[in-house]
Amino acid sequence: MSNFERYARKICDMCSKDFERSSFEAVLVFIFRLMQMFRRIQVLWNFMNSDSVLGLII
Repeated sequence: MSNFERYARKICDMCSKDFERSSFEAVLVFIFRLMQMFRRIQVLWNFMNSDSVLGLII
């Protein structure tokens, strides 16, 4: 189980019982994974645009 899934479970435990737990948890995990993916893309993009990489290519 990833950290994001653990966070999602903690948030669900804090939430009221009005939500259908399984679907709400699935949405939270999806959002966390999406954020993690965007963070990785951003790091890769910053690395690709850094001067050191451009210097190596040229």
